[in-house]
Amino acid sequence: MNHEQHQALLNSIGSISKASQGCQMQTNVFDELNQELEIVADYLDTSPESAFLFANILSLFFTGRDVDFNDLCRLLDTNPFELLPHMKHLDDLVNRGIISRKSGRNRSKEPSVNKTYIVNIDVCDAITKGQSCPPLKKEFKDTLIDVLESINDQLHLCMDEELNGSELEEELNEIINNHARFKFIKKLKSFDLYPIDKAVFLYVCWGTIAGSRSVDIERLLKGMIRRGSEKVKYMQDMYSRQNRLIKKGLIETKEARFMNDIEFTITDKTKIMLEEEGIVMTFKSSRRDDVIVPSKIAAKELYYNEKEALQLDKLKPMLIDAHYKELVERLHSKNLPIGLNVLLYGAPGTGKTETVLQLAKSSGRQIIKVDISKTKSMWFGESEKIIKRIFTDYHDYAASQELTPILLFNEADAVLSSRGSVGSSNTRQTENAIQNILLEELENFRGIFIATTNLVKNLDPAFDRRFLFKVEFSRPGLEQREQIWQTKLSFLDENSRHELAKRFELSGGQIDNVARKCEINYILNACEPDLEQLIAFCAEESITSSLSKRTIGFTI
Repeated sequence: MNHEQHQALLNSIGSISKASQGCQMQTNVFDELNQELEIVADYLDTSPESAFLFANILSLFFTGRDVDFNDLCRLLDTNPFELLPHMKHLDDLVNRGIISRKSGRNRSKEPSVNKTYIVNIDVCDAITKGQSCPPLKKEFKDTLIDVLESINDQLHLCMDEELNGSELEEELNEIINNHARFKFIKKLKSFDLYPIDKAVFLYVCWGTIAGSRSVDIERLLKGMIRRGSEKVKYMQDMYSRQNRLIKKGLIETKEARFMNDIEFTITDKTKIMLEEEGIVMTFKSSRRDDVIVPSKIAAKELYYNEKEALQLDKLKPMLIDAHYKELVERLHSKNLPIGLNVLLYGAPGTGKTETVLQLAKSSGRQIIKVDISKTKSMWFGESEKIIKRIFTDYHDYAASQELTPILLFNEADAVLSSRGSVGSSNTRQTENAIQNILLEELENFRGIFIATTNLVKNLDPAFDRRFLFKVEFSRPGLEQREQIWQTKLSFLDENSRHELAKRFELSGGQIDNVARKCEINYILNACEPDLEQLIAFCAEESITSSLSKRTIGFTI
């Protein structure tokens, strides 16, 4: 573009803008501006009508203001109904990438009156610098993952209320139509889904690809559906499996007792659709961070008092697979709860956790260990969902395993303690909600659940009947302490073992600590500690025990 052509373009845009003010969209304006419109239309390779609207939007845009439908109405001195017939020319500019539409200041649901129009920055620069109009083309993604991520970005804009439902529908349709070459997109279009179903389906697909086993759609529905009654109706259709996505076998619901707990996952049919595009969907992973495999558990000999041994001798055979399956069948046939729920309680260091590990090793079962601290979410309402997801994930994983794994809630005091009163704080209400969900899950549990706790006195009475086995772990007696000393420190003679066991009422965990200090001593001094040193080590371990027994405060 030479200097004369550049000047002619700028003059034409200015003339169109000036003549448009208050023109009321009269036809004679187009006749009077025929030459100017042709120059702008040729530059953009578009129609004169589109060129007319572009020149006015650009003029307003260069003043540093956002341009919306009302701005055009005021500039042209026309009402919306006179301008609406020309919306197809705005659409043409948008489709060609010359301008873009964003959510405007007006949050009306009517899509034609709530848009802000923004001129393509490359077009602005070209006009300013006297360059030819740059080639404008739609953004095409190279892979389906890129397409689904782009769609997910739009869904999150809707969830953050930066797009309303109508705008989201337009954005999704544009992305889908631009990428119809993908088999997945072709099949999606053939399902003839409603816009909201399409959004939910794509949201669940992306969530699954991103690593979630199930997806909560509540936030998405809040963004897309403004009326509460419509959202409830949609979830009712989901819950009753009348929704088109479920009927067509594209997604399925995860088991839930309440509507606001429903989560979704893709079906095998959808998995195949994704795999056809090279996206591998694998759920059966043997390398989960929360899974302890029996082969990685070191074998240890544990010593129990008579009462503990009697109870554990009843539990151990039930973990043998043949006995466990027979137990489940008999309980089911008699309409009894089939969950094998076990509570191990007692003082710290008495072997509760180690007992679970050894039970898993001897029975060949994996352990899914739950970090209780992660259930205490900072977001109100999320903790309850985390608890539910723990059990949902457990049942999904158990279904893929030959032997039913053990679900371990280690040091579960935080979720098993007594519930507070109704009028308590929000934090306490959340804890009560967690415990209520846990009670329901244990009532209907299908598998092996073991919880350990140090604070059984704080145990909510409602949990009592949920546990089939309740094993109390006491501090080891004299005989057990001697056996533990012999196992941990084989260099001790009989008299030394007896002296240490009689003098210090240490738990197995505390004796472990003494054994570790002996290893440190050996590294530093190249010899085993003598009895006097061992007594000193034991005295250090006894500090905690003596403090816990001491009365705090004043006595009379």
